[in-house]
Order: sequence, then structure tokens, then C-alpha cells
Amino acid sequence: MVNIEGGVFSPILSFDQTTPGTTNALQELVINSNSQKGILGNNLKINTLLQFQLGKLDLNGKTLTLSGNIVNTVSEGLIGSNSSSLIVEGGSYNPELSFNQSSPSSSNLLNSLTINSASKKAILASNLEVNTLTFTNGKLSLNGNSLTLYDNVMNTVNQGIIGSNTSSLLLKFTSNSPTLSFDQETPGTTNSLAYFEINSSGQTIILDNHLNIITSTEFTDGHLITNPSALLIFNSVASHTSASDNSFVDGPVRFWWPSICFPSGENWNRNATN
Repeated sequence: MVNIEGGVFSPILSFDQTTPGTTNALQELVINSNSQKGILGNNLKINTLLQFQLGKLDLNGKTLTLSGNIVNTVSEGLIGSNSSSLIVEGGSYNPELSFNQSSPSSSNLLNSLTINSASKKAILASNLEVNTLTFTNGKLSLNGNSLTLYDNVMNTVNQGIIGSNTSSLLLKFTSNSPTLSFDQETPGTTNSLAYFEINSSGQTIILDNHLNIITSTEFTDGHLITNPSALLIFNSVASHTSASDNSFVDGPVRFWWPSICFPSGENWNRNATN
């Protein structure tokens, strides 16, 4: 166990990397340092507990592997970056991931997030931005927060994303055409988004199963592929904006009201599913 406290310094934590997962592992790490932070000097694995009482943990371009739980006495304890990575594994806990929001697209950004926790889920406790999201096992609950994705989604298992009626997903892919797979345990809830945005120049996003839109969608650039087993479903009060020939849905859509201005693309005819 390591306890960082005092509030005067921001120590750099440098662990031996001879045997990854062993010599760079801790049972517990407690951050209790008001206005300061612990800074990873290299990769770290936490087996049982990461606790934020005061202060923060800066991933600093390194990889944090979390096999245990997180206790957030204070919020926004994790500081990410464009080169930082987080692996959630173990299958015993449902840790809440609370990222610093002081510099959006920087302090709440990860280069990669890997979910490898059988029968469990990681839960967002803040907005998060990720380059590559990988589902090896388990799920990621958006929990009413906003998730922004920039590079790719890798689905070794499906139904990895758990939505909600207040969650948002923003897709800003530049080089990949990923598949989105939503949890279907509670249709109309776990496969729902309040807001869904596609701004992925020249990319095609494939919907793996049904997605329910509660409030609105916005398609600026990029296409969404649907099929009868993977419908884009608009709630009775949902709306759509910013359709163009560069951004539309290719496939069936279900509406719960008589009419909508809907993006079907240039020189195409598509039918809504009642």
C-alpha cells in the first residue's frame, strides 16, 4: 500500500518494470494530497483499491491497469492525456472512472481504454474522450455522461456500451469505420442515448444492434449503416439536425411520429420502419 498525502509536493511514482504486473503492482494506492497530485513515472497496476480522498493521479502518458475498485471521496481524481492508457480488468468490481474536467480534450482524454472485466462494467463518473476503445470482456456504462471517440472501437465481445436516457455519444473518427454495439438487456434504456453525433469525415459507422434516440441526433460528416436487426430508433420527441449528402443513414430507421426531416443521402430512396 502507498499513501500519498501532505498537499505540498506532487511526487513522481516510478515502479520497477522487470516483471510487469508484479514488480510494478500495488495492492492499494491512496491519494490524500490537497491541491497536489501523484504522477506516474511509468506503468502501474493496482490490484485491490485506488482511493481518492484529496488530490489527483496524473497518468502522465503511462498505462494504469486497474484490477480492483476505485473509491471517489472526491471527484475528477484521474488526469489523462493523449498518450495515457487505462486497462480495467479483474471481474470483481464495477469501478467508477472520474476524470479531471479542467482541460477538456486533454485532462479527460485517453489514448486507449480497454475493458477486460468479465460479468462487470466500468462506470463513467465524468465525461471522457478516448482514441481507441477496446472491449475484451465486460461493459462500459456511460451513466448519464458524454463519451467522445476519435479513432476506433474494437469489439472482441458485443453489447459493450451501456447507454441511458441522459447519456451522449460523439463520434469523431478520422481513419476507421468501427462497429457500435449497445447493451440490449433493457431495451429503451441500456441501448439509449439522449444525444448522438457523427462527425467522422469519410467514415462509415456500423450499428450492430438497436439504438434508441431520446432527444436528438446530429450528423455532420460520415455515414451510419443500419439493418432490420440494428435499427436507429427515434423517440416520439427526438429530432435530427445537420443532414447532408456527406452524412446520412444507410438502412432502416424506426420513427414514433408521423414525419421527420431525415438524412437519406443524395439520389437514394429509403423507407422508415413503422
